[in-house]
Amino acid sequence: MEEKEYPTFEEEEFSGMVAEPVETLTMANNHQSVPLTHDELDDLDWDNYPVFGPKTLDEAIARIEKAEAEINDPTKWVTSEELDRILFEKYTWLR
Repeated sequence: MEEKEYPTFEEEEFSGMVAEPVETLTMANNHQSVPLTHDELDDLDWDNYPVFGPKTLDEAIARIEKAEAEINDPTKWVTSEELDRILFEKYTWLR
């Protein structure tokens, strides 16, 4: 079993801190600081990434038309005063 090395803090002000293993921090910082090149971006398998928006132009247009139809629907909206009242009833500590 490999023994993990944890950083030590000599000063009193750090006495309550929790530390991650050194190699974990080093790898995380190293990975985040190196930007991908254009070639590496081209090699990514983009089909494995989740899509949060529309996948096609037709789907985007359909979402826009649905949103535009709902703009004037009073059941979809509340006034700011009504929202405040609802929040204050549910979360009394917000007052």
